Amino acid sequence: MSPRDIFIASYRHRLERKLTPEKSLAKVPKDPNAPHAPLNSYMLWSRKIRESSPDEQRRVVGKVLSSIPPSEVVRTLSSKWKTMSEEEKTVRVSFLLLLLLLLLLLLLLSLLLLSLSYYE
Repeated sequence: MSPRDIFIASYRHRLERKLTPEKSLAKVPKDPNAPHAPLNSYMLWSRKIRESSPDEQRRVVGKVLSSIPPSEVVRTLSSKWKTMSEEEKTVRVSFLLLLLLLLLLLLLLSLLLLSLSYYE
């Protein structure tokens, strides 16, 4: 088989796969009440920078983000994120994990207190 024949066969296969009625019936509608996936560390960092004061923005990024167009904001933040060391990025992630563990501990403690008060 020539490369052209392989391409045509794979294209035909993809078209057939897309056009099968079972495929469209198998789609499950998305639950609007389902929880969202957690934000990654870059998104959390960029949100923190965007919500910070202009002085903090100038210190971290070198510009005030409200004075530049949104596309330039994304470009600036992503280039800053790429230049950050892995240690700076992991510190943010480990801080979030620590916060999550603290919340979990508080939840378990409150459940324990509730169960103790129930048996009194």
